[in-house]
Amino acid sequence: MKEMYSADLAVRRNVLNNNGTITLRLSDIFNTQRFKMYNYGDNFTLDSERRRTSRMVFVGFTFRINEYERDRRRERDSMNDDDMDFDDFDM
Repeated sequence: MKEMYSADLAVRRNVLNNNGTITLRLSDIFNTQRFKMYNYGDNFTLDSERRRTSRMVFVGFTFRINEYERDRRRERDSMNDDDMDFDDFDM
């Protein structure tokens, strides 16, 4: 099997006071995704190439609910990390 590669491109934009996110993704932007194979034996040689229709556009929307609790937990965790001192541990 020969090499197979492709490249995707995506952009993301926060909306609704950072409570939502719109994502746009284009797969295989250069339209290069191919499946190539070369195989041989005593009485045969096979050299094949297949191309998939891989170029697609994806649009997504995420709405974050209950961000308040997550933000409070993150603040609490960062405060606890700042207060931690290795001298407090018995070894």
